[in-house]
Amino acid sequence: MNITILACEGKETTGLVTYSRNVTKELLKMNDRIKMIPISSLEFKVGERLVGGYIFSGLKFAKIFAKKIDGDIVHSLDLQVIHPKTNIVTLHDLTALYRSKLEKYLYKFLLTRLGHMKKIITPTNYIADNVAKITGVNREKFITVYYGLNHKMFYPSNKTPEEIAQDKYNLVHVGEVRERKNIHLILEAITALGEGYRFIHIGPDRELNYKEKCLEIARKNDIDFINIGYLSQEKIKDYYTHADLFVFPSKDEGFGLPPLEAMACGTTSVVSNIPVFREIYKNSVYYSELNPNELADKIEYAVKHKKPKNELISYAKKFTWEKAAENLLKIYEEASEK
Repeated sequence: MNITILACEGKETTGLVTYSRNVTKELLKMNDRIKMIPISSLEFKVGERLVGGYIFSGLKFAKIFAKKIDGDIVHSLDLQVIHPKTNIVTLHDLTALYRSKLEKYLYKFLLTRLGHMKKIITPTNYIADNVAKITGVNREKFITVYYGLNHKMFYPSNKTPEEIAQDKYNLVHVGEVRERKNIHLILEAITALGEGYRFIHIGPDRELNYKEKCLEIARKNDIDFINIGYLSQEKIKDYYTHADLFVFPSKDEGFGLPPLEAMACGTTSVVSNIPVFREIYKNSVYYSELNPNELADKIEYAVKHKKPKNELISYAKKFTWEKAAENLLKIYEEASEK
């Protein structure tokens, strides 16, 4: 059985790039005959903003078509890097539906290719159920393979970042600056809580207007807000470890790795009460509805009633990239026999 992997590369470590790098690394350990073709993300900086993604899919396709692709199994690790010979694809989320009209149009066009796949990999049952419903593709084609975690990268750190306040509760959020991440809700919750909190955000700018909205809320309400921007994963674990609380009130996610990374560092999380988080995190986090008053209440409770660190770390260890790769190899075997 010949296997070709169309992998995703990018300048910054997004969830997609994290998945692609880690799962291909483990697959190549298990089967050194796998052919891996990295596809550049075509992202670039405009001022402080990182631009790219679905809107440049056409350019990305042109690069893929120029490559000679072969194999009994051709697995595209994202819908954006699909090829005419792709017969297995990983579909990570439906977040493009929250973006521009052009991105929505391109995404819906890409979804029409799913009916031609032997198997469709999703990171959660929630995504599989929703995509099957939206596209009409047979639900039996979908297989859930949970993301993993690099436990050599995420573990309790002894290094305290200088931004960590000693006289306040430190709330940390890691993720792109996008409206669906609900960063403004954290700021509004802190406004309701009053003094005694510092909010540290880590992640690249994506939606500049939304960033300005968040900065304006912080200025207007005199919130102790530090927007660090992009950091390498090696440095992020220091913030996870020394945060009093990790807060992640996303409107929607395909999986949502950051709370798992925070757990691996022993830190309690408050996340939005959405189906995908209920599926992944069970009772290992605190849940909040998407309104600032309830989020404020949950934050206030959670900083005083933290989950036991050893239980959080133990739960996070259930998720490994090795396990994800093993599941993918089984799927390749099954698909090649049909």
